[in-house]
Amino acid sequence: MNQWYVVKTKPHREDDVTKLFSLAQFEAFNPKIRSVFYRGTLSHFRMVPLFPSYIFLNIDFANANLIHLVKYTRGVSKILCSDGKPHALDETIVTTIKSRIKDNGLVEFSPSLQPGDEIVVKKGMLKDLIGILEKPCSADERVIVLLKLAHYNMKASLHWTEIEKIRAA
Repeated sequence: MNQWYVVKTKPHREDDVTKLFSLAQFEAFNPKIRSVFYRGTLSHFRMVPLFPSYIFLNIDFANANLIHLVKYTRGVSKILCSDGKPHALDETIVTTIKSRIKDNGLVEFSPSLQPGDEIVVKKGMLKDLIGILEKPCSADERVIVLLKLAHYNMKASLHWTEIEKIRAA
């Protein structure tokens, strides 16, 4: 039974590995985002992997030969495992990422957050802390928030999906 797995590639080899798996009739998924880079004072956009050095592969690893084939494919660093066995992902993870791909083939997001918005952290070790959004999304989709901790404001860089705007009552 085919399931989604995460394959770590060597640096900057995501496209090469995806192509090799596609040629071998495996479903490989390498989501891309638009990134801004600067040359002098001019800004330019380019497509970069959403997860640098990682791709998703839909395959049946019940066949040990396929594990060997994937592991030793040119450009592959390793297969993510737990307890020495390839770790299958929940299919909703890949489905959610695929649902955010627009017509241009890029994963797009549209957080409706503005500087000064009061937010609450939804995930991670800072969960349930309240803060204020200081800087909106950067090219890597991270936001800067000021979290209120007792008598101290702590600055944290979080992914925009880790926070939620507090609705005014």
